[in-house]
Amino acid sequence: MPTHHIIDSMGALMCVRKSRELLITLYSSEFSAVMAYEKSSHASLYSRIRPSYSSTLMDLLLAFMKKCGSSCDLAVDVACGSGQSTLPLLDHFSRCIGVDISKAQIGEAIELNKSKENVRFIVGSAEDLPVETNSVDLVCLAQAWHWLANPSMFYSECQRVLKNTGCLAVYGYRYGYIVDDRATVIMEDFMKHLSSYRAKKVQYVMNNYDDVVLPFSDLERHKFDIEENYSLSHYIGYVSSWASYQKFYDSNPDNPLLEELESKLKSALVGASVVNTQDIQVSVKYPVFLILGRKVNCTSV
Repeated sequence: MPTHHIIDSMGALMCVRKSRELLITLYSSEFSAVMAYEKSSHASLYSRIRPSYSSTLMDLLLAFMKKCGSSCDLAVDVACGSGQSTLPLLDHFSRCIGVDISKAQIGEAIELNKSKENVRFIVGSAEDLPVETNSVDLVCLAQAWHWLANPSMFYSECQRVLKNTGCLAVYGYRYGYIVDDRATVIMEDFMKHLSSYRAKKVQYVMNNYDDVVLPFSDLERHKFDIEENYSLSHYIGYVSSWASYQKFYDSNPDNPLLEELESKLKSALVGASVVNTQDIQVSVKYPVFLILGRKVNCTSV
């Protein structure tokens, strides 16, 4: 059985058997269903590799809520995954609930946040939120609008659970890129190999959600960058978590595309003098986009 190479956040090249028991993404043919990370190995990888949102996002979000007269009692983070988008909310809201369709992701979120007293994580769907009517001040949907099975049902659920002054925040980020022209050329070539494996809905992300129109009031849009500094091996691990790369690998299990990317980036950035990619530090920018809206105070959206 062929081996599947995944780079973890510690920079080690782990060889595990190619098996959906270890790492899986659930697809429908047109990605009409929510993408669910159902296995604990992927949930753990995701929590270590994916970026954290900066204080800029919370500042914009809280300013909008204040303008709308919202309180900061209860926030619900939909499609919360391992809790990366939930964590920044905990310092600003009395109570938080993270909801995700994946049991593995919820399990990871509970483990990572077990010391936090003001948060609960629940398995559930965006179209049927396990939350009481008119009880929520803020609903967040981070890096997940494009995976919604039924956006209209999600909007209706937001209308149901939000208080009259409640708000919805939909946000995400495009592919992170190394801030170096040499790396940009290499990554552009790498991504050409993945273009036919990219879900159609990911185009919404590539367009910064500019095509997403929320049926809510007082809409605001913001764009900014997250910048992180870490090792090249960590960045390769991040690339390995892309759904498009995982789908590419499923069809090309013997193709050393990821290893070749690591080698090319290493050679371009530092040459052959450094052996371990953990010793190569890179600056990575993630373009972030944010849409904010207030609940429409009528019976339908």
